[in-house]
Amino acid sequence: MTVRARLTLLNVLVFTAVMTALGLTVRQHVKQNLEAGIDRTLERGPGRRGPRPEPRRDNSRPDRPERGRGRDYRPTKENIARWRSLYKEQNDPEAPTPPFFDTSGENLMSQKRATDLSAIQRVIAGGKPLFTTVDTMRCYTSLLPVERVEPGVGRVIVQTTESLEKTNEAVAQFTRSLLTMIPLAMLLAAGGGLFLTSRALRPIRAATEAASKIGASDLSERLPVSGKDEFARLAQTLNGMLARLEAAFERQRRFVADASHELRTPLTVIKANTSLALADPALAPDARETLSEIDSAADRTTRIVQDLLLLARSEAGQLPVKKETVALKGLLDELGQEAPRLRTGAPPVRVDAPASLTLSADPHQLRRMLTNLLDNALRHTPSPGEVTLSASQSGKSVTLEVSDTGVGIAPEHLPHLGERFYRADASRARTGGGTGLGLAIARSIAEAHGGTLTITSTPGTGTTVQIVLPVESA
Repeated sequence: MTVRARLTLLNVLVFTAVMTALGLTVRQHVKQNLEAGIDRTLERGPGRRGPRPEPRRDNSRPDRPERGRGRDYRPTKENIARWRSLYKEQNDPEAPTPPFFDTSGENLMSQKRATDLSAIQRVIAGGKPLFTTVDTMRCYTSLLPVERVEPGVGRVIVQTTESLEKTNEAVAQFTRSLLTMIPLAMLLAAGGGLFLTSRALRPIRAATEAASKIGASDLSERLPVSGKDEFARLAQTLNGMLARLEAAFERQRRFVADASHELRTPLTVIKANTSLALADPALAPDARETLSEIDSAADRTTRIVQDLLLLARSEAGQLPVKKETVALKGLLDELGQEAPRLRTGAPPVRVDAPASLTLSADPHQLRRMLTNLLDNALRHTPSPGEVTLSASQSGKSVTLEVSDTGVGIAPEHLPHLGERFYRADASRARTGGGTGLGLAIARSIAEAHGGTLTITSTPGTGTTVQIVLPVESA
């Protein structure tokens, strides 16, 4: 998962959690406020009430402790008038007459009983008003101090009720709205998160594109720096690192070039002296053998120095490429004829190329590249194997191939081929004068002509080196 997707997902999850917590908090707050409003209404007076469920009857009524009141006691109109006046003095004067109950929960003005009998007992025990909820009804139960206006009557209970159906419906509607709004908010958060994340990561994408164009052969490019945020400081730090790497690579290239150049003179002197000494017919056999080994070592060292100098120039972009029109069929035929001189007992070389195929390239560099590849193929193709040199054109590119039926290369070694002095295994060791620079030189020459070099191989079957060059090389 990309950083952009992870940041967007994280933003959506956090936003969803915050919205859910906020919605639940607001829902609870709304519910409490609605119930508090009902409680205030009940406390001021019964007001307009919704339908009240049929009161539950309880045949196991407790004994009434009030004095002077029997089972069928009913207050007179004068009693109710005095109680109503007393209630209005304590509550809202405009409130309608509330129902009055005795301590058993029976309505003193009708045959109905109280909605919440347990609340009456708790109020009698505690003496303080009480709010309770029964099913969908909110109840407010309190004692009416009738002793002030009618001594000896006993305790009269006032229980007013209000339906919670509208409140519950409002809370349910609010909950449904939350369940609809939260998914929509999640979608908006996802879209906004993608947009903002894309804008925030734009410097990273620009730096990635710039970094992909920077290679070891050209470290002069720098990452773009915009703004003064953390990304800008990161780009500045990486630019500083690139500057240090460029200086280090430049020192390395300069050292290789200078060392290679300086070694050419003493090697030339050694070669001249050994050649002059070997030309003396009176030279003793032991001395001749020693000088011959020195002369051969000087030749090998000279080739290594020349190869290193070529690689140094190639990495510095100073490899000379003098383009000419090259007839590929003739060049491949010449290389095939030179195979016996390159390797004693070399397998046969087959050439497959159209006679009219030409290429604009440096003939000397092209010959050197193909010679190195052919030498490798001949070295690792035992008899009765075969080496094939082929050329073909497809569109505006020419493909050159050097393939063999030799021992092949293990897959783990293929990524490292082309590195300086790298040898895959014992079968490709320096048994025939190889230095491990041939493929590196061939790749450098191909890239100098604007082409590519790829290697495919199967152990026990053979190896194919393919060079793709533009017909008109840049």
